[in-house]
Amino acid sequence: MGEQTLHSVENLDWGICEVEYDGSSLGATKGNVTVTITPDIVRGTIDKYGAAPLKAWDRGTSITVRLPLVESDRMETLVAAFPTGTRTGRILTFGRTAGANEIYGKKLRLKPVNGGRWITIYKAVVLGEPVTLEYTNDDFRVIEITMEGMPDNTRDENDTLFSIGGPFS
Repeated sequence: MGEQTLHSVENLDWGICEVEYDGSSLGATKGNVTVTITPDIVRGTIDKYGAAPLKAWDRGTSITVRLPLVESDRMETLVAAFPTGTRTGRILTFGRTAGANEIYGKKLRLKPVNGGRWITIYKAVVLGEPVTLEYTNDDFRVIEITMEGMPDNTRDENDTLFSIGGPFS
């Protein structure tokens, strides 16, 4: 019996991804798309054992995606970056009564160009993170946004936030 291999180079993923939001491409990226998945675990401790948990409870998971978008003149990119704006043709305007507009999440899909596993966030939205626009003659203008996943309560109970795999709907 031969020695069993514990790893395979076929299982290694690398490369960039395409970014779709609400079915539209957000264009090229520069500086790496970064996905952060954070489990919210409550640790049950008692004084006798210090910081070592006796039990742990899962309170859920959150997901954020940092998107450095390069095609800053695309209307789809601007609408995704600034969900508080009002689109009128090729113009995005701002300034309305506070609390007058609910922000709804839309499907965000990250598709590796090398055919790796997709990440689909069912309802993603920019939630109060600052958006930076840098005007420079050193490089392309980048709009860096951070999107956060919101639960989609129209989906099955254990599938309301995001999926890894695919392609899936």
